[in-house]
Formats: sequence, structure tokens, C-alpha cells
Amino acid sequence: MIQIYPYVRGFSPRHSLAALWSLMEEDGATGQVFAVDTPLRDRPVSTQGDVVGFVEYFAAEGHGQTKLILVCEETAHNEIIGMVWFDRIQSPHSAFANVWHRKKYRGKIALEASRMCLAYGFAEIGWKRVWALTSWPTARWHAAQLGFTTVALLPEFFVIDGTPTQAWLLTLTEEMFHGKSRED
Repeated sequence: MIQIYPYVRGFSPRHSLAALWSLMEEDGATGQVFAVDTPLRDRPVSTQGDVVGFVEYFAAEGHGQTKLILVCEETAHNEIIGMVWFDRIQSPHSAFANVWHRKKYRGKIALEASRMCLAYGFAEIGWKRVWALTSWPTARWHAAQLGFTTVALLPEFFVIDGTPTQAWLLTLTEEMFHGKSRED
């Protein structure tokens, strides 16, 4: 069974963001999730996706920086599956979705966790549309399994490790999520 719950600063345990970072780091995913960040130069250890950058990113509030962070947990083993976060929120109209699930949970469990997070956004917040922007084929596949459709392929949109990289812009409407066409 899967449960989702929000991370809310001042309401969630104090170590929550650091614990999520640690899991992401153990999974080898911080470099991928924060691939478009510019690390500090001339440092012997990379700062890209480090705990400071992670906390700064997820704790940022105001000036359009508010994020809805939903932690996904597998209840049988009381283990975190991953997280889905929404940013560029234009309530109640739309938001951008971002996802990270631990490698050992990718597949059906991760899809169900992501589906629950999207359902929350549509039902509880009232979003009509969710967007996604990714350069990673695995993330595009994950989004497609949830019903997202590709709107555009953006050439050389991101620069990752010094290389211009394409990105897919995807979208999912509430109707698409519930398996209805706009004509229904």
C-alpha cells in the first residue's frame, strides 16, 4: 500500500529534506535531478545537487518559488518510495510536475505513487492541467504511462554537463487523467 503526505516546513519533521536528499544521493540521482544546476567552479568536490543546494531549492518560498512536495511512502515496509513535487503553480489552473522515485521502486509502485499525487492535484487543488518538462527518456516514459502527451520537442533546451540537450514538454489535463476526452 502507498500513502502520500506533504512536506511542509514547520509541520514536517525537521530532518525531512535532509533525509530525502540522503535517499536521493544514495540512489545516485541528485546529479540527474539537479543536472541543469550550475555547480560552483574550482572546487575539488562537486556542489551540483549537494545537500545545501537541495535544501535551498525545496525550501524556497515566495516570488513564485512555492512548491508542493508530496512524499510517497510504501507502508508495508515503512519506506520512502520517492517524491513528486509541483512548482510554477498557478492555482487553481495548473502546475509543473517533477518526480523522483528510488530505483528499486520504479515501475508499478512508482507509477501508482505518481498517479496518487496527480489525483491529489486535480481533486483537492483543482488544477485543470499539469505540465512536465524533461530531458530524460525514462521520465518521459513515466509521464506517458500516466497519460501525459508530448506537446513539443525543444532542441538544445538544457545544457547538461556542457552539452546542449533536447527536452520534451508534456501535458496532462484533468480529463485525460480520468480517461475522458474533451468531447465526452
